[in-house]
Amino acid sequence: MSKKVGEYIIEDLIGSGAYSKVFKAHKLNDHTELYAIKMITKKILIYNMRKTLSKKMYKRLEREIEILQMLNHENIVKLKDLMVTDNHYYLIFEYCNGGDLTKYCNNKDGKLDEHTARHIIRQVVEGLNELYNNKAIHRDIKRNNIFLHHPTKNLMSPTIKLGDFGFARLITQMKDSEPSMGELTRVMSIVGTPLNMAPELLHDKEYSLKADIWSLGTVLYEILCGRPCYKA
Repeated sequence: MSKKVGEYIIEDLIGSGAYSKVFKAHKLNDHTELYAIKMITKKILIYNMRKTLSKKMYKRLEREIEILQMLNHENIVKLKDLMVTDNHYYLIFEYCNGGDLTKYCNNKDGKLDEHTARHIIRQVVEGLNELYNNKAIHRDIKRNNIFLHHPTKNLMSPTIKLGDFGFARLITQMKDSEPSMGELTRVMSIVGTPLNMAPELLHDKEYSLKADIWSLGTVLYEILCGRPCYKA
């Protein structure tokens, strides 16, 4: 596929979801820097048979964009640009040339040594701190949403970046007296990936920023042991 959107040339499909597709791209007159463009089709959102879901998707998209525009950290996939046409939303991200953590683990026989795991988790925590300092919560920490980028030819020490903020939300009712890891007054929405969800979410109870930490713990278990924490 080769399609021009603004100053970008869309190339290969590198990922897809229920409501979006992600393509590798470059600028029209510059092949040196690559981008990942998330294309969301408006028609899918508008003509969904369940209008309530359509409204939720629009709200979630607006929230994702709002949060991404606030964040600027080397351990978070950067939103570079945003374009809206009659038929699509285009979110233009920096391109992570190392793929996601699932792919990385699969290339390492399914699991990683402790030194490598420490290197990865430490950087994810730095990205989460940036998110929490901006009073937001990710709510879908898993291997597929953690990306690797090799800024040089040194393949042994990639930069780790947290991505996919489709389930993220701002926290408007955080206690002023609490640090960035403080409790939320009330959050009840159930979103995320079941195998990585904190028990509070699975049991439909109030939860806090610490739900992300639980999910990160499940990721650490997976990359060290080569299997999920639970069978389901």
